[in-house]
Amino acid sequence: MEKQFQFTAENIRRLNINVAWPHLELNFGEREDIHVLIAGDDGSVPHMKVEQTEQGLLIEQPQFGLFKDYRIGSWMQIMVEVPRSFSRLVDINTVSGSCIIRNYCGEDLRVDTVSGKIILSDIQSASLKAGSISGSLSARNVQCEELKSKSVSGSFAYENLQAAKIRASSVSAKQSYELAEKFQSMDITTVSGSIEIFQPCDKVDARVRAVSSSVFYDGVELEEGAPRIAVNLVSGNLRIKKTQ
Repeated sequence: MEKQFQFTAENIRRLNINVAWPHLELNFGEREDIHVLIAGDDGSVPHMKVEQTEQGLLIEQPQFGLFKDYRIGSWMQIMVEVPRSFSRLVDINTVSGSCIIRNYCGEDLRVDTVSGKIILSDIQSASLKAGSISGSLSARNVQCEELKSKSVSGSFAYENLQAAKIRASSVSAKQSYELAEKFQSMDITTVSGSIEIFQPCDKVDARVRAVSSSVFYDGVELEEGAPRIAVNLVSGNLRIKKTQ
């Protein structure tokens, strides 16, 4: 079963998506209007809410669709095509479904999941917030002024990242950052998750508070006043390496 919707982008102030287990994809491209395609089983698609409100465009599974069980035949895919010029808030919440976002260029992107997978590519945003409980996050070609990530056990992996300020917290998640340009500050807190920071600076102002952890500096010198890296960890390992 399929349903399609179309909205005039200039009348949408924000885009909110709240779903449980469907696979979700957002692509910002050459379309002039916002186009929503929902495909799935006959028992799931009719319950989806897609409506324009005073606040913006809402795409939602009633009660997050928890009354459905994908293991016994429920399935759904949601494809959202948005004009590249749409620069307003995009706020996405999922439970266990995967979420892919491509080519967003705007002011504020927020993505949260419980156990689903988040994949971001070619993102430019003044503010980017991403969070999970146990779901993984992978991001490639991200540019932002401020990046905030949070997780319990889900891993972070940022490739070709350009961000002025980075803040992250986790419990046991592995965190990996590959920075393409000089940054201002990184503030990271974890309990037992390992942290890898690959960055282009010869010198950093690293301030590390650790209990039973190993800290490695590879090709980088410590100097006060250099780009700041503040890390608090208990038993995780930290590696800061200068990239070539």
